[in-house]
Order: sequence, then structure tokens, then C-alpha cells
Amino acid sequence: MAKLLWAFDISKKTDAHGTVVPVDVDARTGYSDGFLHCPKPFACDIQPRSEGRRVTVMREFAEAENEIFSMYDPELNHATLLSFV
Repeated sequence: MAKLLWAFDISKKTDAHGTVVPVDVDARTGYSDGFLHCPKPFACDIQPRSEGRRVTVMREFAEAENEIFSMYDPELNHATLLSFV
């Protein structure tokens, strides 16, 4: 969690008009049922804190992709995993 907070600004999502997209935080409706009580998926905006931090994240990802991910699924590639960026 600390590394995510170091690398990214995480903020509320806004629509095309700049209005904040609400997040359901109600204990009865905003969370999953069952043994693990987790928040339901919600929209948010995630941006690198700076160009330097973006470069660091991309470099570390490339190293993990080559050294770790490729051992488990050679079909995975940089474009697939980062398609959301």
C-alpha cells in the first residue's frame, strides 16, 4: 500500500462535466456480502505523482515482467497489463 501511495495520486472520479462520481460507502449497500466484507468496485482516478515516479514504476514493471511474470505466463506482455494507462 505504501508503494502505491508513493507512486500515485488517487482521487475521486469525475464525469465529462467535472461532477464527482459518487462512491457508495453505505455499510449495507457499498460492500460485498459474505465472510470477506470488501468494498464493491467503484470508479476512481489514478495518476502518477510525477514524471520521475512514472519512469520508476515503468522501469520496475519491465524488470518484473522479464524476471517474474514471464516464468508464469509467456503470453502476458507489457501492452496487455498496462492497457488501462
